[in-house]
Amino acid sequence: MENQNQNFNQPGYNQQDYPNNNYQYQQQPKIKVPNSIGVLVLGILSILVICTCGPFLGPILGTIALILAGGGMKRYRMNPEMYTISSLKNLKAGKICAIIALAICLLWLGYVLILFIINPGDFDN
Repeated sequence: MENQNQNFNQPGYNQQDYPNNNYQYQQQPKIKVPNSIGVLVLGILSILVICTCGPFLGPILGTIALILAGGGMKRYRMNPEMYTISSLKNLKAGKICAIIALAICLLWLGYVLILFIINPGDFDN
């Protein structure tokens, strides 16, 4: 009996001798926020389309980008630890670009409306 008690006092039987005694949970790899790249691309395209082709297709792209950004932000808020910070920044940048595109479109629409009120005869042709 005395021989068995001595075996437990030897190195290797004591848990303090193990280097990995403090077990830590590994973090799961982070993923991108859904639609973050799509929102960024649509936001940039909406600005470019408004500046080059007029305000016809740009607001549609900007609206789609805002809708997708809303869904992505909703998912991010539910579990922020799951997503990367860079994809969140892409989502926010695309949302800002879409808002800028819609603001440019509204300014253009206001300009045309003011021109129509001032000179309605110029729009007859």
